Amino acid sequence: MRKKIVIFPFPCTDFSDSKKRPCLVLKDYGREDLLLALITTRKRKDEYSVDFSDNNLESGRIFHESVIRTNRLFTGSKNYITKEIAVLSNEKFEEVINLIHKTII
Repeated sequence: MRKKIVIFPFPCTDFSDSKKRPCLVLKDYGREDLLLALITTRKRKDEYSVDFSDNNLESGRIFHESVIRTNRLFTGSKNYITKEIAVLSNEKFEEVINLIHKTII
């Protein structure tokens, strides 16, 4: 599942609700657990954003230029994925992973 862009009920910060949003699967831990990153169409120019478009996909379409938010990570169950929509390219995925590493360390 790694590199897949999926639709997932992304939790609000206070866990009071969730909203179905596109997310990038960063890691599949086996069984049901995934590590995911939020994707948004809101452009942000900060150190946590990785811009991408259909040109950065191996397959599928996203229809709008989007941003992967490397500071909005969470774990979730595969069972809650409502749709798989695309697969991110190796190059763009490595850019995301490198930025997450810089963000965390």
